Amino acid sequence: MLSLVSVVAVLSLGSDYDDSRAALEATRVTLAAKKPHDLKVARAALEHWLVATAFPAWTGTPWDFNGMSEVPGQGKIACGYFVSTLLLHAGVKVQRIRLAQQSSERIVKSLASTVEDFAGDRDVAVQHALARGNGLYVVGMDFHVGFLRVHDGAVDFCNSSYVDTVAVICEPAATSGAFGSRRYVLGDALSDRVVTAWLDGTAVPTRLK
Repeated sequence: MLSLVSVVAVLSLGSDYDDSRAALEATRVTLAAKKPHDLKVARAALEHWLVATAFPAWTGTPWDFNGMSEVPGQGKIACGYFVSTLLLHAGVKVQRIRLAQQSSERIVKSLASTVEDFAGDRDVAVQHALARGNGLYVVGMDFHVGFLRVHDGAVDFCNSSYVDTVAVICEPAATSGAFGSRRYVLGDALSDRVVTAWLDGTAVPTRLK
């Protein structure tokens, strides 16, 4: 049986991006064999891989409105493709192209089980995220989408930024130039539905309305 500690240890064995993806897939297979599924450990495995491997690997990859790169550090990547590509690389069977081409609201609603839709500035959005507690979220804005990571009182915005760095970056949401918006749609990136689909190897459909 895999515990959270052993999962992290296994995922740390991957020496490069492809190796780490293979280690995560092996972890998925092992976790999927356990019935009923331990969604807490599975979610932690996905979050650990995204935070510890995927975000750092993609950091610095240039943004472009039409960017569709599938390789970290090569080519360019748009914000929607950043979200869909990383989830697909984690083994979540999203429709990479179709999901990436939706509005930010539809991207969030395709993944999340609990969605908040509110007006306000970035400080309001940070407070909403903090109120939901530690975890990984997906956030849609007027013209942008990315991941929010809440951990120990900090809120980081991980996104393919179209301002300032004009590249993939994880930075404090409260001071991120790309995090400004008049409206926010916030939801759990690794909902029970997404994690269960990951374990079972089934598709996560794109919400088209």
